Amino acid sequence: MDDGAQETLSGRSVADWLPRHRVTPGLVGPEDSPSEVAALMTRKDCPVVYAVDPTNRADSTDRSP
Repeated sequence: MDDGAQETLSGRSVADWLPRHRVTPGLVGPEDSPSEVAALMTRKDCPVVYAVDPTNRADSTDRSP
């Protein structure tokens, strides 16, 4: 991260970046493309989305028994 961006973001929480009006984040899945996610964020006027996997399958890096 460059110094200018780091200065701008320093000390700010996620809540500082959220819109002041109440919004419900959209839901995206693992098959959604970045352009689909961006379109949803624009349509809902919300900088946050929930990324969920409806199959609830474990990630391939999951090493739990």
